Amino acid sequence: MSTHPDEVLQQMRESASTRTVRNLEKIHEVCRTIHQAGGKDYSAAAVGRRSQQIGGPSADTLYTTAGKPFRALIAAWIAHAGIDSGKASEPRAETDCKR
Repeated sequence: MSTHPDEVLQQMRESASTRTVRNLEKIHEVCRTIHQAGGKDYSAAAVGRRSQQIGGPSADTLYTTAGKPFRALIAAWIAHAGIDSGKASEPRAETDCKR
């Protein structure tokens, strides 16, 4: 059974800096919007683009080591949405990103 994204966010808040918490909340807001609209694209590009529009982390940030907590929160939303991670537009770890 997966953990609800709200619970994941709450757990992350406990050990994160104020800035990271603000950015986690932006990512959470974007993912909630995607979920409520019935969307399936939780890719770093899609989430990062929307997040950046509201002052949150960009897609480039999501691909870096610093983006790891954001990717974990996005993964919680993917699981919550019931999307098969093999078929979801799931954010890739930085080692998977070829630039």
